[in-house]
Amino acid sequence: MATDQHPPLIARRRIILFAKEPEPGQVKTRLCPPLSVEQAARLAEAFLLDEVETLGEVPGAQVSIAYTPQSALGTFRRILGDGMIPWMTPQGPGDLGERLYGAFASACPAWWPVIIAGSDSPDLPPAIVDSACRTLECDAADVVLGPAVDGGYYLIGARQAHPNLFREIPWSTGEVVEATLRRADEARLRVSLLPVWEDVDQPADLDRLRERLRDRPPLVAPRTRAVLRALRP
Repeated sequence: MATDQHPPLIARRRIILFAKEPEPGQVKTRLCPPLSVEQAARLAEAFLLDEVETLGEVPGAQVSIAYTPQSALGTFRRILGDGMIPWMTPQGPGDLGERLYGAFASACPAWWPVIIAGSDSPDLPPAIVDSACRTLECDAADVVLGPAVDGGYYLIGARQAHPNLFREIPWSTGEVVEATLRRADEARLRVSLLPVWEDVDQPADLDRLRERLRDRPPLVAPRTRAVLRALRP
């Protein structure tokens, strides 16, 4: 398995995709009902594959997977294959904030900028992620944040690891972005906000995803499209 010590010069950007093992009953449970736990797991796997492909289109970026639980490496190797993603590491212990900070700390400063994205936005345009990288590369901000419609964020990026950004954040609530902005202000960090995008967590989110995909080219999120078609009665 490759390490982070000597990244190739042609790929200085590191994009870390935070992903949960797509096991029935363990992922996308807020979509059940109307989905069964098996359908929700298939959808989560499609999201993962589509987002890996999308993030791979960001110029000069090396994509890696930070997975949970720690025992899930075999599942991710089966789904993705060793050749598709050369770096796959467990997220480690702690709450989400501790795991996010740990991912930044392990990647910085060998890679810059470092972007962490969730695996709930299969149709996220790579241009948004590229814009986040460019903002950090030109020193226009210390942190970039991609606000989600539900008050969380779908992406966070930085050139350095900033522990204060992840302390005392009310995770899994609609106050995540607001609290993160307060922490950034307290640490005197400049924040650039990306366009608002949607995570897919609730049944209504799934309906809006279907609507967005109708207006996008067929090659956007093809695996997600296939699963959604199969879910239709």
